[in-house]
Order: sequence, then C-alpha cells, then structure tokens
Amino acid sequence: RSNNLYVIALSPPTIKNDQSHQLWMVKPNDSGVESVALLPSNSGESITVELPIPIDETQLFAVSLEPSGGSPNATPSGPVVFTGSIISAEAP
Repeated sequence: RSNNLYVIALSPPTIKNDQSHQLWMVKPNDSGVESVALLPSNSGESITVELPIPIDETQLFAVSLEPSGGSPNATPSGPVVFTGSIISAEAP
C-alpha cells in the first residue's frame, strides 16, 4: 500500500565494470517508461526505492543493460534483458 519497492539481488548475472542494470516501469498502451533505479550488482545487496508513478499506472517492470550510472536518456539505451508482470499480493 506504499509507493516503495524493495529490491534484493538474489543471483544477478555478471556484467562488466562499466555496465549496470536499470529497472524501468513500463506504462500501458505504449505510452512510455519511467526509470526506477539502478539495480544492486552483488548477490545479497538490496535497495528500497520510491516508485516514480503509482503501481496501478504501469503494466510491467523491465530491466535494461546500461552504461555505468544508467541510461543517458529517459528511455533504455541498451538492450532490455528482462520483463516481468506486476502481480498484486494483498494480505487476506
């Protein structure tokens, strides 16, 4: 019920030192993306981020491979390497 997202790296793939993985929220109807954060690169590392838009205004998350520090654009500049649907998990 908050606008925060907790992310933990369970088994991140190895990437070059000059690269990072960036998390994006994909808006419905091809209306763009919003950058969320750079993902932790080491197993066991975690971050908590405030989502840039409400979760109900997005259809899925995507992860792109970017230069160190993230995309220089407001959209992914590197390949999208993962997408995942957003599923609501509410307590009974």
